[in-house]
Amino acid sequence: MSFKPKIFGRNPVGISAVQEVFSCMRYYKAKKAVVIATTRFTDSCKTLAGINYVKLIDLTD
Repeated sequence: MSFKPKIFGRNPVGISAVQEVFSCMRYYKAKKAVVIATTRFTDSCKTLAGINYVKLIDLTD
């Protein structure tokens, strides 16, 4: 499993977090990828995560 924790103030997490964790997942042949954030995710981040089967976890989860 590949994790990418993101600590942002008030700014939402963008697609770069999903790109990074997905790349790590592929490189290390992990079966799952997760981005954990202290804030919300942008709509484009949610879309890209859905396409690439990356789990997004924020403060509401």
